[in-house]
Amino acid sequence: MLKRLSAIAAVFFLLTAFLTPAYAGLSFDATTAIEDAVINSGYSNTSKSGDSINYITSTGLSNITDANGNRYGFLTYGQPHGGPRRNGQQRYIGYTYYGEDYTNMDYPADKNANGTDFASQHWIPQPWDDGAVKANNENISMFKPEGKPGDGSPEYHTVILAGIMAYGATNANNGYTIGETADGSFYGNIEQYVHILAPPTKYAWGIGRMWHIENGQLWYVTIPIAPEALLPAAPDLSTNLETNSFTGAKPGDKITSTVAYRLNPDHPRPERALLRLHHVVDGQEYPVQLQPVNGAPVPDEKGYITLQPGDVKVYSYIFTVQDGPSKILSRVNPVDTQEDKNWDNNCAEATVIPQSYDIKIKLQSDQSIYTSIDGDPTPVLLTATVTRKDDIPGEIDVTGSIKDGFPIDLKLAPGESKKVEYGYPARPGKYTINAEAWPVGTSDIYPPDNRDSITITAKNESFNLDPTIRSGTLR
Repeated sequence: MLKRLSAIAAVFFLLTAFLTPAYAGLSFDATTAIEDAVINSGYSNTSKSGDSINYITSTGLSNITDANGNRYGFLTYGQPHGGPRRNGQQRYIGYTYYGEDYTNMDYPADKNANGTDFASQHWIPQPWDDGAVKANNENISMFKPEGKPGDGSPEYHTVILAGIMAYGATNANNGYTIGETADGSFYGNIEQYVHILAPPTKYAWGIGRMWHIENGQLWYVTIPIAPEALLPAAPDLSTNLETNSFTGAKPGDKITSTVAYRLNPDHPRPERALLRLHHVVDGQEYPVQLQPVNGAPVPDEKGYITLQPGDVKVYSYIFTVQDGPSKILSRVNPVDTQEDKNWDNNCAEATVIPQSYDIKIKLQSDQSIYTSIDGDPTPVLLTATVTRKDDIPGEIDVTGSIKDGFPIDLKLAPGESKKVEYGYPARPGKYTINAEAWPVGTSDIYPPDNRDSITITAKNESFNLDPTIRSGTLR
């Protein structure tokens, strides 16, 4: 699935870098393009009306080439039609699979926008559900092919944006000015404004339509949707930390280490990368400054650097050990696209476990069910095993309690365990006994095992004497 572009600036970088008309190159093989469309994109060799499929590469958009010089066409059915002819062009280059007219993107516009900003036209969202649009387009229905993405699907987000940009670059844009806008929600949700007429494929353009109302009249514009082959190759940015854990340092100690950021060597071009390093404490992220090593570039004010294919840039950093566990989190993201070949290696983290005392308590009973006779109390015996798990030199004081305040006061050396016996009389019933133990005057590194509980049951048994049995003296 194509990931959503988060910033419109990335779209315009995409346009200028990759969708510049070349007016050269070779038309991509029609047989291969059609076979791919039939196998992978839900196309058919014939339309619903029986017309054969065609691969049209004579339009202006086919002047845009990929890195290998390939030019891509449109998949249509039937023959060009519609008039009047203008500049030698017919209005349509064929039909869609469903029999809708397939717009000729080179046909002069019926109404020129005279430089109006494309994003400012109050385009109708989800036009396939809009009453005015449906009233003027009787055959419109939501594009929802079985097993394939339909109208409004985020899978079309990037290819629609690329198509709009290319449309402007080839001067076939009805006179609109296509550029960045203060309203990021429009381009950020562009797939919600475009009804798909013919979906793009790996090797073929698709088309869609957008509608807006001007002076009470409904107008539409047809836009191309870019083939996957024209999208830039995704980078594989990655990061790794020198170590994946820091242990044994005292709270307040400063630790120095290194982190690396890399771009895959087979990537065809440089990539801007956003570098981020944070110390995460109690769920809160605190930025950590990167210090370049061996000539690595200094990140700009936004955290960006440019990586060449195969580059590995190393940075040192310093952080302060906290009282409790924390972690170092490194991340790298592409700036000019939201695509990455492997998102799993765009993040690396290292745990930070400070030198700290670690006490554990475990409650045990010699039996889980006790017996009470005629409701009288029965003695219950519990054993609390208190263990010091850390290896910090020297004895420490440990304090705690069992049940209703029965005290625990111990001295423990590293790795040492001691037992505390506790007993009490229990009448019939079910009881949960709680206990806890803590190092005195300091925190514990792992609080979950500083408490424990156990449930015991005292069952009642009645001892009834036979009233006919009497005691006496035999004579």
